[in-house]
Amino acid sequence: MFVALLFMAASLVLNLSMLKLLFKFGITAKNFGGLVFYVFVQCSCMLFIDAARHWPTLIRYWTRVELIFSKPRYEVLKRSLSQRVRLSALIIIGCSIVEHALYLSSAIISYRRHAELCSKLPNSTIGGVSFDKFIVINYPYAFEVLAYSRIIALYIMMAGTKVTYELVLLQFDEPNRRKGLQPLCA
Repeated sequence: MFVALLFMAASLVLNLSMLKLLFKFGITAKNFGGLVFYVFVQCSCMLFIDAARHWPTLIRYWTRVELIFSKPRYEVLKRSLSQRVRLSALIIIGCSIVEHALYLSSAIISYRRHAELCSKLPNSTIGGVSFDKFIVINYPYAFEVLAYSRIIALYIMMAGTKVTYELVLLQFDEPNRRKGLQPLCA
């Protein structure tokens, strides 16, 4: 629960910084997507906290339903419902880790290449490659609201990882929405 509240605070900071950036540069269809996405992430954190509070009741109901379907009249599946949910969760978490790793590697390579090319220019102000510069360049909207520190930078990177997880989770749920199916927590 503490971790969920921590990431909810992180998404609130990202949300407010994105809102400040929108007010500064103006709202367009291209830059409005980030704000909408951070709002969705914050809502999903609230749903997660709500599910965590009601978890024992949910598990009792789940167990009752699973016991009904394990009787002889129904086809007994090789894997229980909990095993299938765990497998789905592992697949979603694995996909989000791969997607976030690809994003970070692309951002790091792009940053290093930019630093190499710009350092050759006569009036270049880019110095060497550092973690601090990488964070400031890739998350400028977060430091519109917060003063820079390495702890906050790591916190923002962890929040970015959670946001990527939410993105992958929303992408996995999209085919169900197109079919008109409601999410489990709705």
